[in-house]
Amino acid sequence: MYGSDWPVCELAGSYARAHAALREALGELSGEDSFEIFEGPARRF
Repeated sequence: MYGSDWPVCELAGSYARAHAALREALGELSGEDSFEIFEGPARRF
Protein backbone atom coordinates (compact mmCIF):
# COMPACT_ATOMS: atom_id res chain seq x y z
CA MET A 1 0.00 0.00 0.00
CA TYR A 2 1.50 3.32 -1.07
CA GLY A 3 2.53 5.45 1.87
CA SER A 4 2.59 2.59 4.37
CA ASP A 5 6.27 3.32 5.00
CA TRP A 6 5.58 6.89 6.08
CA PRO A 7 7.12 8.43 8.23
CA VAL A 8 10.08 6.03 7.85
CA CYS A 9 10.58 7.19 4.26
CA GLU A 10 11.42 10.62 5.68
CA LEU A 11 14.66 9.23 7.08
CA ALA A 12 16.01 9.43 3.52
CA GLY A 13 14.33 12.72 2.58
CA SER A 14 11.01 14.51 2.54
CA TYR A 15 7.67 12.92 1.74
CA ALA A 16 7.55 15.01 -1.43
CA ARG A 17 10.93 13.62 -2.49
CA ALA A 18 9.81 10.03 -1.88
CA HIS A 19 6.58 10.61 -3.83
CA ALA A 20 8.44 12.23 -6.73
CA ALA A 21 10.96 9.36 -6.84
CA LEU A 22 8.17 6.78 -7.07
CA ARG A 23 6.34 8.76 -9.75
CA GLU A 24 9.57 8.95 -11.76
CA ALA A 25 10.30 5.23 -11.31
CA LEU A 26 6.81 4.25 -12.46
CA GLY A 27 6.79 6.50 -15.51
CA GLU A 28 3.53 7.60 -17.03
CA LEU A 29 0.60 5.54 -15.82
CA SER A 30 -2.96 5.40 -16.99
CA GLY A 31 -5.50 6.88 -14.61
CA GLU A 32 -6.63 3.40 -13.56
CA ASP A 33 -3.09 2.18 -12.90
CA SER A 34 -2.28 5.30 -10.92
CA PHE A 35 -5.46 4.82 -8.88
CA GLU A 36 -4.51 1.22 -8.10
CA ILE A 37 -1.10 2.25 -6.78
CA PHE A 38 -1.89 5.46 -4.93
CA GLU A 39 -5.52 5.22 -3.85
CA GLY A 40 -7.29 1.92 -4.54
CA PRO A 41 -5.65 -0.25 -1.87
CA ALA A 42 -6.25 2.34 0.86
CA ARG A 43 -9.92 2.63 -0.08
CA ARG A 44 -10.35 -1.15 0.02
CA PHE A 45 -8.47 -1.43 3.32
